[in-house]
Amino acid sequence: MTAEKEIAHLINQLYTVETLMKVFHRDPHSYCGVTLYDCEAHTLEKIAENEGLSQAQLTRMTFRTKGATSVMVDKLIQKGLVYRDRPEKDRRQCLLRLTEKGREVDRQHQERDLRHARLVAEQAGLTGEELAQANQVLDRLGEVYSTSG
Repeated sequence: MTAEKEIAHLINQLYTVETLMKVFHRDPHSYCGVTLYDCEAHTLEKIAENEGLSQAQLTRMTFRTKGATSVMVDKLIQKGLVYRDRPEKDRRQCLLRLTEKGREVDRQHQERDLRHARLVAEQAGLTGEELAQANQVLDRLGEVYSTSG
């Protein structure tokens, strides 16, 4: 099969997997008594990985609109997981940081994701080498799509 046909097939497969994952991850989960949908938990994860980032940076990282990011951050603030920090030297700047509760929720979410990854790895029966190669392909496709208009 040509590279073009393989890419077309891969894109169709990714669409199918995306649809299945949306169904699988539709229901919220509770961490430390806080109920989060996966999009909220993964946004919290991005903030944890990049503590002190701006809302604009988060928007770019998550490929959302400014409005959608603002709504998501507001939800996380309302749940007591994130706060906006305004540094003394530049009060116009607004940096996103986790609360202690946010750190604990993120830790529990990370543990849940790891358990899920173990289960999927076992069920799929793929080797680490096969998964690394698949991740390389997906990384390259992500680069192409994130830089194309």
